[in-house]
Amino acid sequence: MQLFLLLLILSPLAAAPWTVGNSGAPGTQSCASSCHGDGAGTVEVHGFPESYYPDSVYLIQLTSTGPTIKNFNASCRLGTTSLNAGVMLGYGMTAAYSVSNETNGVHSLVLDQDTLEFQWIAPAHGTGEVRMYIAAHQGHDTGPNNDLMLIAGEVFVPQPPDTPRNPVPPNGAENVNVIVTLHWDETARADSFLVYFGTTTDPPLVSRQTQIYYEPPELNLNSQYYWRVTATNAQGESMGPLWNFTTTATSESAGPFAGDFLLEPPFPNPFNGTTTLRMELIGNVPITIYIYDVRGRFVETLYSGMSQHGRNEFLWHADGPSGVYFIRANINHTPKIYKALYLK
Repeated sequence: MQLFLLLLILSPLAAAPWTVGNSGAPGTQSCASSCHGDGAGTVEVHGFPESYYPDSVYLIQLTSTGPTIKNFNASCRLGTTSLNAGVMLGYGMTAAYSVSNETNGVHSLVLDQDTLEFQWIAPAHGTGEVRMYIAAHQGHDTGPNNDLMLIAGEVFVPQPPDTPRNPVPPNGAENVNVIVTLHWDETARADSFLVYFGTTTDPPLVSRQTQIYYEPPELNLNSQYYWRVTATNAQGESMGPLWNFTTTATSESAGPFAGDFLLEPPFPNPFNGTTTLRMELIGNVPITIYIYDVRGRFVETLYSGMSQHGRNEFLWHADGPSGVYFIRANINHTPKIYKALYLK
């Protein structure tokens, strides 16, 4: 969509020479009036959008309704700041330049033209509002100064979700308990997940869900399992990599059945503000503790790392709405879940 605007005619400024880089953007000055007088005519701008598509290329055209365009400077900024937005490129009889206070500008290579063009590559997704500043002057001694600030918003472009990452158990893990919870990180823009799980390198689909964890039935001893997660939303799917792990060889080494740890329920419960999860462990083992709300939605990661031998304590400081929460602890890849009631 083209935006057609007339540039504002400025009143004469204090005498100063024309300076390359003065587009009128934050951090620069406007066109100096000493180069020319107050004659009639304006500079028209075509091609700058009211709303831009991220990473798109726009051809901006300047045309004169009066004397020829002697010269101009243009630059683009993020909102009202002096930060550059997108990339300015010369086109035809214009060229990009980099001078003091202006590292992303464009100006004319040839003076006294009726029409001049340049290119603007819009910034990446998520940039938001941008402002393009153009300072132009016309004729040799008779044309007016023209100083313009154009505003463009960003067109929202729906995107597919990010790729699921950071599996638990970790990819390639060994001696995993036969009772295990599969877990992955919260995934940006994901509305739901497809979970594939099995003993082949092309595991079948086993679940369509919104949670970021999956609990398979009790697994076989000394077996290798493969799994992957695909994140989905209305714009598409993002398939995660293929992960694998191997279960423990004997039931005697399977986590809680061997007395590897003793996990106490959270205390106090109900609680107001803070509750504590305590456990006794033999050796140093991987622990992850996640908090979910009553609908199974991920709230936060309370802890992710290695345990200390002996007594371990983990404090949860709740700051969400009152209600039921689930504390899910994966200790050496063995899951335990407790329900806690938070009362403000």
